[in-house]
Amino acid sequence: MALTEVDFLYPRIIMPQGGLITAAANIAINGTSDAQVWICQAEESITITAVGFHVTTRTGSPGNTATGLRVGITYIDATTGFPTTSPTPTWADATFSGAAGTAYQDFNATTGITTNQNLIATLTTAVTISRGTVFGICADPLAGTWDTSNFINIRTGFTTTYPSYNFPYCGGITSASYADNTVDCPTFLYRSSTKTYGQPYETVTSLNNNSGSTPDEYGMYFRMPTGTCSTYQISGVRLGCLVAANFDVLLYDTNGTTVLASVTADVDQQNQATHGAYNYLFTGATLPTLTAGSYYRLVVRPSTTTAMGNVQYFTFRADADKTAILGNAADVQYTSRTNAGAWTENTNQLFAMQAIVVALDAGTSTGGMKVHPGLSGGING
Repeated sequence: MALTEVDFLYPRIIMPQGGLITAAANIAINGTSDAQVWICQAEESITITAVGFHVTTRTGSPGNTATGLRVGITYIDATTGFPTTSPTPTWADATFSGAAGTAYQDFNATTGITTNQNLIATLTTAVTISRGTVFGICADPLAGTWDTSNFINIRTGFTTTYPSYNFPYCGGITSASYADNTVDCPTFLYRSSTKTYGQPYETVTSLNNNSGSTPDEYGMYFRMPTGTCSTYQISGVRLGCLVAANFDVLLYDTNGTTVLASVTADVDQQNQATHGAYNYLFTGATLPTLTAGSYYRLVVRPSTTTAMGNVQYFTFRADADKTAILGNAADVQYTSRTNAGAWTENTNQLFAMQAIVVALDAGTSTGGMKVHPGLSGGING
């Protein structure tokens, strides 16, 4: 069968826009009348077993008791758009019926929480919920000392990202009433027994390497999932960067050595005033045809001793949390090497790069490709 023209970006990740992706301002949980909530819709009908969000810092000894901080799923009031019976939320029951339940986990906020990572709450009662249902993921301080000397900071999300998500959204309680916390990408997660949902990015790291740095090649190790197509072509990459010096974009074959396509980013031609997501298209008369299910590497390589400009990669709490973005967590991984040596993959990381897929051949494969609405392209097998 002939290749059919398409136009989408792979994988479906957030990208920088107008600056480096940075953590949004944190909300301080410093009193029992405070709380933080992420309001979202169930992506499909599932049974939710765990929820999570990022705790950045802890000061003093807040909630230093077994029931210091309660984290779980709440009902959302259809009129106010925030948890019912605020500021003390009504926790969901097993069937999300509206009755009070025990869909939460309690933590000692001083000894039971690790900072600068995503906190995962395994629900005492799992919640079965229907596709499209609006629910809240809430962190509520219950007991122990919570004041301006004993508190935690919770990250609401990331800023300067594309796309910008208006729903789901997040809010915080101050003075016993909720208010919206505006961020471009609220960061939260919820899990079933087999999959993670939400925006579960744990951290974002910047690299500003040059040709003499370690590593000096980095990008993504990827495959198009078997079942989405038989073969496909990519015309280049969308890369989150600031072009401060020349660099090459290289597509390596499955052996990690043979270059199938490339393009050089010339600082004199493509210098940018701010970080953003920029397209770099391969040169050459024809594009290589790639095979679904086979791994390739799409990387950047600084070509001078001047730093190329910051690029970024994301780290996830667990490999499985990447299933919020990918059909299979192994489909895309961060890859790097130094001085043309051996490649190393980090399975729980993703580079801020997307392949520009321009053609595919459905062949005789089964399964389907799902393009997510509201994005300029995406795939989740």
